[in-house]
Amino acid sequence: MTNEPDGIDQLFQQAVLRHQAGDLEGAVGTYRLVLTLRPQAAVAAVNLSIALQGLNRAAEAERALRDALAQNPALAEAENSLGCLLLEQNRLEEAEAAFRRAAALAPGLADPANNLGNALRKAGRLDEAAQAFRQAAALAPDHPQPLSNLAACLLELGDCAGSIAACQTLLERHPEHDAARNCLGNALLLEGRLDEAEAAFRQAEDSAEAGVNLAGLLYDLERFDEATETARAVIARHPAFAPACNTLGNALLALGRLEDAEAAFRRGLDLAPKDAQMALNFAAVLLKQGRFREGWATYEARRLLPRLPPPWLPADLPPWTGAPLDKPLLVHAEQGLGDCLQFCRYAPALAERAGLEVVLQVPPELTRLLGGLSGDRVRVVGRNAPLPACAAHLPLMSLPGLMSDSFLPEPYLTADAGAVAAWRRRLAATPGRKVGLVWAGDPRPFSKIAHLLDRRRSMRREQLAPLAALPGLCLISLQKGAAAAQRGLELLDWTAELHDMADTAALVAALDLVISVDTAVAHLAGALGKPVWLLSRFDGCWRWQQGRDDSPWYPSLRLFRQSRHGDWAGVVQRVAEALAETP
Repeated sequence: MTNEPDGIDQLFQQAVLRHQAGDLEGAVGTYRLVLTLRPQAAVAAVNLSIALQGLNRAAEAERALRDALAQNPALAEAENSLGCLLLEQNRLEEAEAAFRRAAALAPGLADPANNLGNALRKAGRLDEAAQAFRQAAALAPDHPQPLSNLAACLLELGDCAGSIAACQTLLERHPEHDAARNCLGNALLLEGRLDEAEAAFRQAEDSAEAGVNLAGLLYDLERFDEATETARAVIARHPAFAPACNTLGNALLALGRLEDAEAAFRRGLDLAPKDAQMALNFAAVLLKQGRFREGWATYEARRLLPRLPPPWLPADLPPWTGAPLDKPLLVHAEQGLGDCLQFCRYAPALAERAGLEVVLQVPPELTRLLGGLSGDRVRVVGRNAPLPACAAHLPLMSLPGLMSDSFLPEPYLTADAGAVAAWRRRLAATPGRKVGLVWAGDPRPFSKIAHLLDRRRSMRREQLAPLAALPGLCLISLQKGAAAAQRGLELLDWTAELHDMADTAALVAALDLVISVDTAVAHLAGALGKPVWLLSRFDGCWRWQQGRDDSPWYPSLRLFRQSRHGDWAGVVQRVAEALAETP
């Protein structure tokens, strides 16, 4: 503003001083006075808008900018500020239009182009956003934000090489830029360059995000003690950063330190009470301690995760609220085969207790087997089959919470008697106790969390070789999938004849014992009431709790846990000793 004899400049300076001192109400009044005296004072209009936003008066802030633009449509700064305000309100089309007007009015300014990129990125138009960020970076090569945004956008596009190049350019100009180092670490991580990713995260010392990403990488590498230390260091520097509490809780859970994990998750949820993933992780701690009532209630947080509805669930079907229904309730299996086998037991009990007809929708591999569930109120259908008309839906994993602490532990599945008899006749030709083996789960590469858990729960076929040295055993493969082709242990293998879980159930029912890592076959054996020895990773699943070698879910199950992470040799040795002691 220029000097004026009427003192408008002095009024503007007073408004700025009040604004800087935090006196937003005073600043607003003074900015308004300046604009009354000089309606075309663009800086005052923009500052008034900023002060009003600080008072959570967004509508007035928008009106101030629109009034200024009505006085002078060529105010690029006001258009840019209007776009920022609209972007904060998620009014993406209007924000884009404002930024484009600002860019047209001031084509040499980087801010409108950079902000346009932000709007386009938020709208999911990543290619256009990247182009806008490139333009902004060319207009302001010494300004770090456009290049930082470009690197992040390219990473979202899956262009790791482009993201790495943008980060490196930015770091050459601004070596202290922690956000760029964090983005670089993420891009290197996606390329599988783990050592370089770790180094990049470590160099971003003051970044809470980089610290949590480093802790997460250490967790993925099963360096749980280091992950714990790193997460604690982030919390010490950034006490209000909830993701660090979540990562700390996960690392402590992996170490079996349940009380400490609970404290970490509770602190994180105090900071971010709507974080559904953290609540779900916390539920695992509660369930692992056998605190089922609280644990199942917390486990419901999974229904708040931002996931696409499964394609087999009718889009217009409402969730069940517990009210009486005039048509069946659709109970749908939402997770893996093992979860479905474990919790399908509750469908007949729920139908009986609530007086409902239940349609239990399950993966096709389970349709024949679960068709034998007791009770005439339950109808089992596969995901690939037409659904009858239903009134509401309920995820299967919500049933145990509804049924209180009841385990319904008795055998609740049966195999086809004729098929079992046929397997027994075939097995009679081989001497010794008939022991079925499963050594690996489904790697599920489409899910990072599931893939990493499978890596810890699975072993190699050759690691079971000591069992072959025991006399009086007939070892039979129950392993399906890619791991079945592993070598290192000679087994009888009829798995090519097992087309679904009903086929597998018949073979399992004809055996004397099943020895399995934590997979669906272990649940199948338990549901059939068959003796099953489960080989558990050190940080076993919540359903097996902690510090016990039996299970309330399956009376016929015996647990053999790793004494430390990755120690399958010790587990197999104890299994071999138990086999030698068991007639």
